[in-house]
Amino acid sequence: MSNQPYPSYALIDGIEISELDLLRYEVKRARIAALLLYEKIGAENVPELLKSEIATMAQIEHEWIQRSAGKLTGSITEIRVNGGSAAGFLKWFQDRVSLDDRTMMFDGHPEHYAVVRAPDGRTSILETIGGWKLPGLIYARFTQDERDAAEAPDPALPIRMIGHLESEDGEALGRVFHQFGDTSYGFRARLGIYWPAKAEPDMVAGHRWHLAVEFVNWTRMYIEALSK
Repeated sequence: MSNQPYPSYALIDGIEISELDLLRYEVKRARIAALLLYEKIGAENVPELLKSEIATMAQIEHEWIQRSAGKLTGSITEIRVNGGSAAGFLKWFQDRVSLDDRTMMFDGHPEHYAVVRAPDGRTSILETIGGWKLPGLIYARFTQDERDAAEAPDPALPIRMIGHLESEDGEALGRVFHQFGDTSYGFRARLGIYWPAKAEPDMVAGHRWHLAVEFVNWTRMYIEALSK
């Protein structure tokens, strides 16, 4: 009889499947199933399907902005990567984005409903920020200008992604400030998305998990690509 604290468990060929292995398999298949539907719908059509949710979330975000008086609060997550380099990862990531690799984007996080390069050069990101209530449409505009950094840069993390988060019509919603640096074992990162100070605390806290999921997955894809 299993010692696992679950009411049921499975065996294949008489060998008990661990809860972790079962969850990993389920997540893998869920991604494959969802990606098939997203590809059939088309990234350019997803916003139309979710337009009601997007409109509601846009109003909530506007209220956060109005009440925050320009002040920001951060969702901060740090990661460690065994192998590779900070510059190598950023090049891999930017190459995949430039090729519109939607499988890579979706495999980073299942709530990346649509990530599309907009005609004005910004990147439109349709996702549920922080796992909070509703999907929203945010536009990222990268400047790589340290004057746009939401906090003092860390000299030990010299490779950076710096930019603004905006609504479709250009209203300032927040900042992106991801910092990367090499280590003896590979590289590490301090990932930061900065929201209006009066944003829902549960959303701000939840987005730390969003960052953890997507960047752990992306860095693992990068390390796997190095081995090929």
